[in-house]
Amino acid sequence: MKTLTMAVVLILFMAAVGSAQEQLTLDKAIELALRDNHAVRVARNDARATKNTVNIGSAGLLPKVDFISTMNYRDEAASDAQGGANTTSTQNSASIQATYTLFDGFGNIFSFKKLKKTGVQAELQARNTIETVILQVSQAYYDVANSQEQLAIAEEALAISNDRLVRAKKQSQYGQANAVDVLSAEVDLNTDSTSLLNARLNQKEACRNLNVLLNRDLDTKFTVGTDVDYLDHPDRSEFHRSALANNAEYLSALNFLEQARLDLKGAYADFMPQVNVQMSYGYSQSSPDWRVNYDDPAKTYSAFVTLNFNIFNGFQNKIKTQNARLDVRNQEIYENEVRLDLQRLVANAYDAYANSLEVLALQERNLESARLNFKRTQDLYNLGQVTTTTFREAQLNLVRARNNISTAKYAAKLNELHLMKLGGRLVEADG
Repeated sequence: MKTLTMAVVLILFMAAVGSAQEQLTLDKAIELALRDNHAVRVARNDARATKNTVNIGSAGLLPKVDFISTMNYRDEAASDAQGGANTTSTQNSASIQATYTLFDGFGNIFSFKKLKKTGVQAELQARNTIETVILQVSQAYYDVANSQEQLAIAEEALAISNDRLVRAKKQSQYGQANAVDVLSAEVDLNTDSTSLLNARLNQKEACRNLNVLLNRDLDTKFTVGTDVDYLDHPDRSEFHRSALANNAEYLSALNFLEQARLDLKGAYADFMPQVNVQMSYGYSQSSPDWRVNYDDPAKTYSAFVTLNFNIFNGFQNKIKTQNARLDVRNQEIYENEVRLDLQRLVANAYDAYANSLEVLALQERNLESARLNFKRTQDLYNLGQVTTTTFREAQLNLVRARNNISTAKYAAKLNELHLMKLGGRLVEADG
């Protein structure tokens, strides 16, 4: 009875500790990850840095304004009838100068359009990182849930084995069981104790893994819910259409293709003339000796329009255009490859999800059979009508059935989330 009492006390203590811990939901875990996860924070900062460059000034569509100030000191030796003499002077000037490109074959327009595409690309990369982190958090969260269930199963199995050992010892005292039955019960109890220790270790590791993704203290204690709901999904063809319209990786491939086409248009712009205008307004004054002042300056104003048309530069423009055209072809090939691969992944993920739901249904029916079998075997064992081997086999079948259904239901949910990510619906669904 002492051993049984210790097991019961241990189980009750573990339950009390669990009830006092934080109850963490999946939505809360994702919320914490989107706020504090290292990869998410870096991805968002990268996206902001890229978007900062998306402006017309970076594309050369705004004038350049400079303040220019010069001072020129001269010390010259001059000769006359009486001999040599030195003449010193200082030339000072200060002006505001504005330069603007009026026309460059619309190259600056194409540059600005490409900058906007790079901004979109940064957002797609950040979104892909966020979706990946959501999957990682979901995987870690359900690993914790699974480890909780495995721990509860191990604790229940230990309690059953402990009760069996106590019963075997009592029966041995009254001559209703032999020493072999007691030893067999002790071996099974030790085996279940080892399983319980391993289950506790797995739970601790699973909790630490999730805490790392949430960027919080590794020893933060919490429990998670073990209920899983599955969403109603459309057929496979609808997922294919959704993936081509919303999948971040495929949209990135399309974006790279559009950037390559803009680069090609920019290369053609190099064959066009370039027209620049420059205007300046300032003051200048010449003073004797070393003197910096503007007490009587001369005002200067100038305006220039320059036309630059390249006739020959060693075929550089031609080579640039040829390479840009090849890059467009490569991006078209890459887009086609990504599209076909995405369709394959969606088909595989959809089948895996449907299959996992069927497996879960089979495991649920198997669990009911295992429970009924164990209950009947336990009653017969208590009446002395079945052997310890038969009882142990029924117990292990129940443990395996419970473990299998725990694994199956979380695997089905993760397959569902993976399918949602491929369809570009994960952030929207969890957002």
